[in-house]
Amino acid sequence: MKDKWIKLDNAAKIFPASVSGPDTKVFRFAAELYEPVAPEILQEAVSESAEVFDVYNYVLKRGLFWYYFEKSDLRPVVKEEYKPLCAPIYSTDRKKLLYEVTYYKNRINLEIFHALSDGTGAMKFLECIITKYLSKAHKIKEPELDYDASNHEKEDDSFYRYYDENKNIRKNKVKHRKAYKAVGGMRFSDDRISVITGIADLKATLNEAHKNNTTLTGYLSAVLFSAIGETMPRRVKKQPVVLTIPINLRKHFPSGSARNFFSTVNIEYNFKKFPNDLQSIINTVTSDLKKALSKESLEELIARYSSVENNIFARIAPLSMKDVALRIAHDYRMLETSATLSNIGVASIPEELSEFVKSFDISCATKKLQVCAASFKNSLSLSFTSPYDDFDIQKNFFRKLTENGIHVEIYSNAETLK
Repeated sequence: MKDKWIKLDNAAKIFPASVSGPDTKVFRFAAELYEPVAPEILQEAVSESAEVFDVYNYVLKRGLFWYYFEKSDLRPVVKEEYKPLCAPIYSTDRKKLLYEVTYYKNRINLEIFHALSDGTGAMKFLECIITKYLSKAHKIKEPELDYDASNHEKEDDSFYRYYDENKNIRKNKVKHRKAYKAVGGMRFSDDRISVITGIADLKATLNEAHKNNTTLTGYLSAVLFSAIGETMPRRVKKQPVVLTIPINLRKHFPSGSARNFFSTVNIEYNFKKFPNDLQSIINTVTSDLKKALSKESLEELIARYSSVENNIFARIAPLSMKDVALRIAHDYRMLETSATLSNIGVASIPEELSEFVKSFDISCATKKLQVCAASFKNSLSLSFTSPYDDFDIQKNFFRKLTENGIHVEIYSNAETLK
């Protein structure tokens, strides 16, 4: 029987080529429990979850023209946390799975290479692990998950399914400009990254967002813009501040895929032209996000992602040339963004088990500044990752939340990196 293999989806193709330094293209999902983790039970839960998410039991291989996933008989082995946050997972010289599960005291961590899945798929995988673990640990009949996609649906390449080759892709009329670099200070050694996480009151944050006629993502983006604006030297205020915001396409195009099915939009604010008051920023962000999330704009984004693979010259070019081209394109795009804000959404654990879980949080490897948000019950986790030791933007961000009556509890690994 021949080994089973599948193509990388269109969003995933850039990740193997663009791994560099602290930007390992790895993200970590973590659940904090109210009790210490039992490793033997966690191993059982992870082994069973790996069968449910069989789409993740692949290794990444290099072909002549493209990378591809090959089915593997490898299975995850749970370990106590043993390496830095979001350390490399993919290696060209080792055959290994593209995800790992570790634990430390009360925390269960899932780290995953972005070529395998996006945040939504990874969250569903962790929810499955946590549900099985808590059911076994507390001898409770395992409840059904709210994600019941079949193996075929989990494996679906939704970019291919929704690609319309007749969709007109408009030329970008916006002149490419270098965005303000929203990081400062010195890089940490050994390509390590800091994480500063604030656990905010979700209801209070939503109230502020709704009071300003915007969404949670819109409100958090505006606060981040304002926090960055306050750190900008006057001489560089002419440079635009650009936030990259990932969009979960499953909310707009029905899909049960556990692979990548997301796009990104860039939202810009110029502090030379417009004031640094929160209301003005909220109005701009909300308007721009609404335009970016129109069905026409999202269909065009899917077509743009898929058009590269269907270009005849891209098809026949060897992988070594594609790697160079993709790396250059990725680095060029990074010059056009100041920071990234990703709101994964609400973690879902069956009600009978949720009392054993304190919070969920997400961290992402980056060369710049990245903010990841996740909600669980009334907790909103806001995690900043950065390879630099300047934390003024983070300080400004959380201060703005507290000034608006939002309680925030902050913890960090920054001291351990010095």
